[in-house]
Parts: sequence; structure tokens; C-alpha cells
Amino acid sequence: MTPFRFLPKVIRVLLISNAVVFAIAAIVGGMLGLHLNLHGVGYGSLQEYILYFGAFLPTAPFEAWRYVTYMFIHVDFMHFFFNMLMLWMFGAEVGEWMGAKHFTIMYFFCGISGALLSEATYMLGLLDGRIPIIGASGALMGVFVAYYKFFPERRILMFFF
Repeated sequence: MTPFRFLPKVIRVLLISNAVVFAIAAIVGGMLGLHLNLHGVGYGSLQEYILYFGAFLPTAPFEAWRYVTYMFIHVDFMHFFFNMLMLWMFGAEVGEWMGAKHFTIMYFFCGISGALLSEATYMLGLLDGRIPIIGASGALMGVFVAYYKFFPERRILMFFF
């Protein structure tokens, strides 16, 4: 794996951004138990507020910020860890190959497309609209496809197999 300081800048920024949001939600909101009482929303932990305001909800398609913010929300450490590990492992080479501008466009295009696909499955009745959608998985699927397109001859060993 490429050392952090040698990663393309766009990958470092995405990793740090995700880590900051995760740390605020999990450590400050979850472990320290910071609770707020926002007018019109009610009483809850900071982690619950981040999830409430940042997650993509198929029942709220006109809240446009959610198409981007959901990609930075991970409430479980393993979900966060494996998403960021995959971004580091595959995103480093794809980011180098594509360049920062094109990688950023592709990453956010794929992430927003993931939210739109979730919206479509909700409209077809295949998805419960009350369940929030979180994580960078939609954007990472685009990174995986780009990795395959740029490096089709490479073998990927998962869990040492």
C-alpha cells in the first residue's frame, strides 16, 4: 500500500474528510454522549443529528445536500474502516492515473448516482424509504470499476486467497 504522504492529494482529502466526520459522530457524539435539543427536531445525540441531517433519505429527494453528505457518514467503525481501506488501496492508483480533477468528478458522480439509484428503487417499492442510506460505497463502486478498466490484468487477492 502507498504510504499516506505519497497518496494523491484528492485521496488524502477524502480520507481525512471521512475521518473527521466519523470522529465527530462516533467519538464526540457517541462515546462522549454529547446531546443537543434543537428546536423543531427534538432531543438527541450529536451522532443522531449527523445521521438525521446528513444521511440520504429516499423520502426527502429535494433536500439536495443529502446526495453528497451521505457519502461521508459512517456510524459503525468496521463500515468506516473498510470503506476507507478500499479507497486507500484502489483510489491511490486510480487517482494517480486519472488526475485529481477527473477522479473527483468521477467519485462524486458515482456517489450521487448511488443515491439516485436508491431513490429509483424506493420509487419502485423495492426499498424502505425510512431507512437512511449512508457511506461511501456507491462512490467506491465507481473507483472499483475504474480500477478494473485501467488495470484489467491485475489479480486482486481478498483475505489472502
